[in-house]
Amino acid sequence: MSGLSVKAKMARSIALRKGEVVLRADFESMGSPSQISRALKELTDTGKIVRLGYGVYAKARPSALSGKPVPRVSLAELAEETLK
Repeated sequence: MSGLSVKAKMARSIALRKGEVVLRADFESMGSPSQISRALKELTDTGKIVRLGYGVYAKARPSALSGKPVPRVSLAELAEETLK
């Protein structure tokens, strides 16, 4: 994976995860803080993930009503996973 961009590495890592919650700290080894911030913003803008809070993201899917990205599972499930 060394030839991939930071964003591509992060997208692959997110896709391969079993859980729904993604923490910013999970990507510290993939690049500098500014690279990670930029990649997280791009992944959020493209609808791959949604931001739940400071450093906490969730995998996303398009909403059936608006088409905008929403978490794939309920907020209760996300909260439980985040606190583990």
